[in-house]
Amino acid sequence: MSRNVDTISLSSPRSVQACLGGSLVDVDTMQIFEPRMNYGNKKSSMKSLERIQVFAQWLLEQEQPKFIVCGHSLYFRTFFQVYLPKQLDHVCKRRKIANAGVVAFELAQDSKGRCCVLPQTITPVYLGFAK
Repeated sequence: MSRNVDTISLSSPRSVQACLGGSLVDVDTMQIFEPRMNYGNKKSSMKSLERIQVFAQWLLEQEQPKFIVCGHSLYFRTFFQVYLPKQLDHVCKRRKIANAGVVAFELAQDSKGRCCVLPQTITPVYLGFAK
């Protein structure tokens, strides 16, 4: 999706960055992050759509009802473009989430087992979408 430096993982596959630094230097990252889906830096041969589909399916297979996911805003804009109805005009399909922004939404499966974002649940929590 991007070759920008801020999309490059600092941790090895299936692990987390050992030290977050600054005021978070004493945080035990293995206690708060789930690294099983960290495949490391993306391979140029794997398309963004494939990575998005694998992640969405993984989310739907989990027993936990809620997740906190962080990532690059371009990834999430593409996620919304893929899993919202094509005909729906929504700001999240045109604009990226603001830097350090937080947006909540619900992911579901339709009667045919396809993944979808429920449009009515998209809620900017902090900063919302970039201008």
